[in-house]
Amino acid sequence: TTNTHPNPSTDNPTGPTIRYMQCELQELNLRGNDLGGETVSRLLQPLATSRLEGAARSLMILNLSDNKLGGEKCTRSLASMLQENIRLVQIDLSWNLFKQADAVRLADSLRDNATLLDLNLAVNSVGSEGVIAIATALSDNSNSVSVVALDFSFNRVTGLACARLATMIQKCTDLRSLNVSGNRLGFEGTQTVEQAAANRGAEEFALGSSNCYSEGLVVETLDELSRRRAASFPRQGTEAKER
Repeated sequence: TTNTHPNPSTDNPTGPTIRYMQCELQELNLRGNDLGGETVSRLLQPLATSRLEGAARSLMILNLSDNKLGGEKCTRSLASMLQENIRLVQIDLSWNLFKQADAVRLADSLRDNATLLDLNLAVNSVGSEGVIAIATALSDNSNSVSVVALDFSFNRVTGLACARLATMIQKCTDLRSLNVSGNRLGFEGTQTVEQAAANRGAEEFALGSSNCYSEGLVVETLDELSRRRAASFPRQGTEAKER
């Protein structure tokens, strides 16, 4: 396990690459380093390979939360890694800058993925089309192993995505948890998703859908979430106040 939080490494992005491509790394936590897409693209290069060696063979858990990630280069690197890495089961991409186009690129890599079990995209801006793309890709995934937990909370999703989410809940029988809280699903959209979850049964499927009935942006709830996150991350909270 390697935990670099909160220790930014933007000065020498090729250094970490050289080190971990030679090791049997299983978990890499880069949360809260403000690395940016360019640096993370370089860090991911040795993981986006089909060669059965080093971290490309061993990495199982990757946390890239809160690193100002987004854009074509970064998401293409992530997509390549998801396609080629043979062991990755959990990736945290929450609290970044991913938008609709980024989610669409990631969706293409999820269509044939046979290892990823947990995808966290909370607090981004992938929107309805981004969620639809990912939900469609997962619904079309025919591998024996598919995603078990998804987090789309606070992503500016509207009721347009609800029918596709409901279809995914029914088709992805391995899926056990879906969080869509803090989105603008509206009354009918929320009911559509909740009904699909109810059809799976409470013991088999957990749905997070708080603050979704309103079609207005849930600003106060997100502010509260930000405050709780800052409290659990003292250094970042202090820096934010100083700025």
